Amino acid sequence: MRVRLGPRLRLFLWMLAIAVLIAPVAYGLVGIAYSRVVYLFIVGPIFAVLWFPMGWAANRWLTPVIAVRFRRT
Repeated sequence: MRVRLGPRLRLFLWMLAIAVLIAPVAYGLVGIAYSRVVYLFIVGPIFAVLWFPMGWAANRWLTPVIAVRFRRT
């Protein structure tokens, strides 16, 4: 039985996955910089601006690729 997810739910899942994968990197950057100012004013805004486009691109291009691989198995 195949589960069909709507495009908005797939987009949300991709954005959630990207955020979970990027969180340790951002945490590491805060640890290296020893300053939350670097994270709050440099890393955070860059990630916030790129988060939706990364999720949209993953939903648009990676979802079909992954779906084809699951169908083959």
